[in-house]
Amino acid sequence: MAGNDKWYESLISTPNAKEASAWLRSGRNRGFILGKLESTEESLALVEDGYAAGAVRVTAVEIEDYPEIAGGSQSSRSLVVTLPDAPAKRAKALAWTGKIAEEQGFGAETDIGLRYVFLFFD
Repeated sequence: MAGNDKWYESLISTPNAKEASAWLRSGRNRGFILGKLESTEESLALVEDGYAAGAVRVTAVEIEDYPEIAGGSQSSRSLVVTLPDAPAKRAKALAWTGKIAEEQGFGAETDIGLRYVFLFFD
């Protein structure tokens, strides 16, 4: 499965990818958000829930700039979640990503040994 991980790794290594909680905190006064969530605080709470569920890292990817909004807003519709190795922690993290995927109209990922999960916010 390592070959599939390369796509995720290419996403998280781009200049417009950042660890999600730090990125969101850096834009609190400018309205940094995930997808169509209502606020930076709501977006940050979602990311913190991911860490509480066992995610090793939550990376906002494909961050877009909106300089005309609120002095420079940013948004990301995509997260790459790095999963832990321990089976029980992986299961908990996958349950969290699965819940979000289903809320967004997508299917939950099953554990096939990948290191990452992609979440898209419509």
